Amino acid sequence: MTRDALVARVRDVLTPDLLHPAYRHNPKAFCYPAAEALYHLLGGKAAGYTPHTLKHEGGTHWFLKHADGSIIDPTADQFSTPPPYHAATGRGFLTARPSKRARTIMQRIAMHQPDIAERLIDAARDGTFEDVLAELCEDQWISKATDKPSFREGQLHRDLHVAQGQKIPVAKMRAAAKRGDPEVRRRAQFALNATGH
Repeated sequence: MTRDALVARVRDVLTPDLLHPAYRHNPKAFCYPAAEALYHLLGGKAAGYTPHTLKHEGGTHWFLKHADGSIIDPTADQFSTPPPYHAATGRGFLTARPSKRARTIMQRIAMHQPDIAERLIDAARDGTFEDVLAELCEDQWISKATDKPSFREGQLHRDLHVAQGQKIPVAKMRAAAKRGDPEVRRRAQFALNATGH
């Protein structure tokens, strides 16, 4: 799946229940959770993405900018005039880990694939939902979403010398995200982002 297709998938799963009740009347309030979910799905800072904000048409607008200068704005069409991206400021999201709304968007994207959906439903029943979602983010569905060979199934397990089927300790992922090979750092940071650590 290309980056544009992933943006379209995020847009497809945006519903009013993702918004704080005070903002549910505002169709322009989806920019924050949509940008945050994409940030984590695409690999975050390790993959060259930075959250940005700007003031436009009476409100604050969130989007992503890549290190190559490209703009990823899943909710740009909410405006009647083009946003002034040149006036934007880079900033962080309110939480380092994916927020509840971002995790919901990520889970909904996974649910669009029937085999993944069935696995998540079973995991929710037996209390292992977060673990299974983390595993899926690391290998299966996220490699399809990013369309990058560096996200092959089980690659982070091999990188960190953890047996397939065993949970990778968070401390080990954090250490890998800070040093060593750039590809391993990116995979480790992505797994941390996707699992909310």
